[in-house]
Amino acid sequence: MPLDSSRNTPVVLFVASEPMLRHAMREALAAQDCDVVEESAAYEGKLACRSARPALVLLECGLDPDHELAVEFGGAEGRPGIPWIAVGSSEQCQEAVRRGALDWIVAPVVAPLLLHRVESVLRGLRIESDAEAARLRLTAEEAASETAISGPAPREEFLQRADAVLRDPRQRRSDAAMLFLSIEVEDGAEDAIATCLPTLSKRLRDVVRAREGSGAVQNVQAPLTLCEGHEFAVLLERQERPQDAYKVARRLQQQLERPVESAGRKFVVHVNVGIAVHRHDGASANELLDSAYGAMERARQEQLHGIRFATATMNASTFERLALESNLRYALEREELTLFYQPRIDLSTGGVVGFEALLRWKHPELGMVSPGQFIPIAEESGLIVPIGEWVLREACRQNQAWRAAGLRKVRMAVNLSSVQFRQPDLELRVARVLEETGLDPDGLELELTESMLLQDADATIETLRTMKHMGIHLSIDDFGTGYSSLSYIKRFPVDALKIDQSFVREVLSSPEDSAITTSIVLMGKSLNLTVVAEGVETKSQLEFLRVLECDEAQGYLFSRPVTADQAEECLRTGYAALLGVEAAVS
Repeated sequence: MPLDSSRNTPVVLFVASEPMLRHAMREALAAQDCDVVEESAAYEGKLACRSARPALVLLECGLDPDHELAVEFGGAEGRPGIPWIAVGSSEQCQEAVRRGALDWIVAPVVAPLLLHRVESVLRGLRIESDAEAARLRLTAEEAASETAISGPAPREEFLQRADAVLRDPRQRRSDAAMLFLSIEVEDGAEDAIATCLPTLSKRLRDVVRAREGSGAVQNVQAPLTLCEGHEFAVLLERQERPQDAYKVARRLQQQLERPVESAGRKFVVHVNVGIAVHRHDGASANELLDSAYGAMERARQEQLHGIRFATATMNASTFERLALESNLRYALEREELTLFYQPRIDLSTGGVVGFEALLRWKHPELGMVSPGQFIPIAEESGLIVPIGEWVLREACRQNQAWRAAGLRKVRMAVNLSSVQFRQPDLELRVARVLEETGLDPDGLELELTESMLLQDADATIETLRTMKHMGIHLSIDDFGTGYSSLSYIKRFPVDALKIDQSFVREVLSSPEDSAITTSIVLMGKSLNLTVVAEGVETKSQLEFLRVLECDEAQGYLFSRPVTADQAEECLRTGYAALLGVEAAVS
């Protein structure tokens, strides 16, 4: 059930008779942005479900032996269902999951673990709520009469609407940007601008209203306004990065500068754009408009059809990033990209059971460019598709070369980006690579993130089933950082969970990270999944994981990412000595 959009904060109900359990729940919920309703008996809990309309319920299983509350959570008499987490013995929780529980926690409750589960569920509900609100908002916008968006709004109305957007609480999670566009037409006739305006207005609206997967233009509440005869202003809300606004400005500029033909005449158009970013360049719509206007004037003075930010530092950082993107476009053909490999270790034998292929870029002038710098650029620009296919092919080729050399068979893990995963012909691309390289599908593992699985779950499940049918292994990378619930994860046909290194790093010093790591290992075992710990750097961390009977691990304790030749040596020797076990016979 999506969060009630009429409330500022979600309501969380917990129903528990045991005082210590109620205390643990109160402690866990104290850090949450939610309203808490507490009941100690099943009947009162049932009434609270109907009156308080909770977004989430925590239920002590022993209070509901006849499953009356479980039925109530399922929805009845026109009421929507309510997500709930069961707390109790292992047997009680297994029954609760069969009755529809979203997740479960085996008693006695560990407060950090309970907090993590509640945070994960509420995060998932907020994602659903935001998506539903955006869908309803878009539906309402499209249902409005065409006259409401057929022309620019008056300046004051535009500023009022823009200020309303900037005050929207949802806007706090990202930036907004104001674009100010000045249009010049190369024609001496006084009617040149007036002649071109209808065409230019339509082009501008078409770009602004476009919804793109990159998130550059989304839910634009105040589409445009005509400030003066040849100047437009556009408010872009929910901009994740300044370069998103730059790309929209560039696209607007490209579309508007196409020649305009009217009444047998062809007009050449030039557009200068100024960009002001909310909070950086102004708090109110009027301040942003003034800042964007000033940036436009500097763009016009410096060059014809220029684009400038209001802030000099933002200009520098954005153009530096765009220059990196330009260089990245040629990195493949110039053979500047290479793969490194980090071994994955079986914690019972010390043998290398696989490698994770990691992309590296060695620029001839900049040297080694951090993946944290260029991977986001590749994803935003769409370059991740050809680069990702090269990574997949090269990783499969290398694994097949090891197999052909008579080395033990291992699995090569390749990370898929969300852009790659949403390619409609992904299965065909992967199948073609396997055929070209000769690698058996069992030798390939594709790593996905939790956020990728949450997008269009039904389509995702179908894609994963196709991959599984091909014989490819599937794993969830960075597990624990997203919506990590049992009921959600068991829907997806995956083979392994990779515990995010942020939990492993503090597993001995943070009770919360220790509890989360333990929970993930137990969750994986309950679903017969392989559990892999990432970022293992110390023997103490290793011993903790071995006590938990975690299946596999990778990290600097064993090896940093290395070249193919060095990886081959790791494959030959293994790490039995480090684990204090006898080396397994290949």
